Amino acid sequence: TMFRTTVPGHHGCQDPDIAPLKDVDEYYRKHHVSDFKSWDLIPTYNRISKNMIEDYNRDLGKEAILYLDVVPMTILRPDGHYASPQRCDRCGLDDCLHYVLPGPVDWWNHLMYSNLIDLYKLESEAGKYT
Repeated sequence: TMFRTTVPGHHGCQDPDIAPLKDVDEYYRKHHVSDFKSWDLIPTYNRISKNMIEDYNRDLGKEAILYLDVVPMTILRPDGHYASPQRCDRCGLDDCLHYVLPGPVDWWNHLMYSNLIDLYKLESEAGKYT
């Protein structure tokens, strides 16, 4: 089982000149609005989820649930939302949370697939599949 973190949106993603961000700090300076649509609660929810998963895995004595943190790479992409004019002129102008395809979501899948391959390799080396 794999759990993917929840990603906050980007306030102001409708700006036609919006571009990918250079680093995570730039997100918090430009796009993070403390109480806009309760996006400020998402990091807390992710921390709670991570703690619950770690406790569960510790109680089982194995990593039964993998934690896939897509936040750091996704918050760098304010240009990939539905509301971005260059991406979707028919979509709602207020949707700065969901992403269009192709886009950042494709990289979530790539990250998940890479993690599954790494897990298979580790378990193969440990003799789990012999």
